[in-house]
Amino acid sequence: MKEHNMNKLTAVRHNMLNEASYTMSLNEKRLVYSALSQIDPRGQSFPDEIKVFAQDFADQWGISRDSAYTKLKSAREELRKREIRTVNLKNGEVWDINWIDSSAYQDGNGYVILCFSQKIRPYLVNLHEKFTSIRLFEIKKFSSTHTIRIFESLIQYINKNKSDREIRRGWFKVEVSDLRTMLELGNKYEKWADLKRYVINKAISEINNKSNYIVTLPKENIVKKGRVVHSIKLEIEYNKQPDFFKQD
Repeated sequence: MKEHNMNKLTAVRHNMLNEASYTMSLNEKRLVYSALSQIDPRGQSFPDEIKVFAQDFADQWGISRDSAYTKLKSAREELRKREIRTVNLKNGEVWDINWIDSSAYQDGNGYVILCFSQKIRPYLVNLHEKFTSIRLFEIKKFSSTHTIRIFESLIQYINKNKSDREIRRGWFKVEVSDLRTMLELGNKYEKWADLKRYVINKAISEINNKSNYIVTLPKENIVKKGRVVHSIKLEIEYNKQPDFFKQD
């Protein structure tokens, strides 16, 4: 196990992964982030195996060390079954890609190993443009994968000028049907009122209360076609208050 500066642990991925359709549990999502924080996104090669220790997993996500390995092992098992659906914008081909090709665990030393699939690796390394970078501590307190997915999309479009945080703002405009597809909601929250209450508003509340960003959905940013809500435009801005959520 390595000593980590939690403020610097970062996961980087191609923006395509923000827009793709997939679902994960919270611990599966955390496991992927923990694994990606170990690779060099600008590098030319991808490690064949990435090892995540339960102790690191507990520290990174603020969970009990006693339960961390159980959660880690369960997340590994479920992640083996997960697919991500992407669309090739050049020819319209729809691809279903496994996140990992294989995985392993070791009870004695409390770790799991992930081998990311060959098809998904190009979206995780050699990234010099069209990528999103998120530090683990920024999403550590989120309790919903929907919140994390929406946060990823918002961060993709934010203007991050490190020399002047006051202008770090942006917006994410999406059609409701595309948002539902992205989150793989199926027949859940089919009514706009339910989608807004249980997915969108929950994500806004979590981001505003548990991160260093403020998200809003002004009434004028809810666009209807007839009586049906067609699209929304979420706005995000860096909170000018001190970094309450940053760890020492």
